[in-house]
Amino acid sequence: GVSGDTVVRDVKLRPQRAQAYVSIMRGCNMPCTYCIVPTTRGAEVSRPMAQIVEEAQRLCDDGATEICLLGQTVNAYGRDLAEAATLATLLRQLHAIPSLRRLAFITSHPNFVTAELIDALAELPKIARYLHFPAQSGSTAVLKAMRRGYTRERYLQDITAFERIYGMHLSLGEKHSTFKKKEMPTHHTKYHVDLFPMVDRVLANGEVIFEAGKYLV
Repeated sequence: GVSGDTVVRDVKLRPQRAQAYVSIMRGCNMPCTYCIVPTTRGAEVSRPMAQIVEEAQRLCDDGATEICLLGQTVNAYGRDLAEAATLATLLRQLHAIPSLRRLAFITSHPNFVTAELIDALAELPKIARYLHFPAQSGSTAVLKAMRRGYTRERYLQDITAFERIYGMHLSLGEKHSTFKKKEMPTHHTKYHVDLFPMVDRVLANGEVIFEAGKYLV
């Protein structure tokens, strides 16, 4: 549950004994033009940090060794809480659970990448070196029309910050074949922007992310 909920999770009810998903927030405050989530799920509501840590501890006591934190914009966690809570602070508290071996989170939004979060990712070895980080577009004009709240340049700055983390892989969540199908119709439009002129900058698990000569629109 989240703030205000009274349901206490039965930690034994999960598909995989060694793996568990933990919701840390629900809803979304981002008014993207194409998205219905804020309407259907409401505004952001973050769970109290102590409640999340307690649930994670119970999961680990029951055999879980890997936990993935869930949120529509998971790195916006804590903005609505009275306590000084951030995703980075939460990651550090969860990282301290001795029997937890791997910690991940999904999905991140470029607007909420902070130096504090980058430091946590770089310093905590249990955190998975994989980040789902959708760009949505390589055109600032398109991003503005989508009301994403960031520019192409801001996204590139975030990528540069992530590069300091050893072994980090970033994913747009698209396979190469899917990416190519969407790329082709844009070749002769003003939005066909060479977003990342970097050789093999970020490749993860067979998914095309940022390669030299590839385009993201």
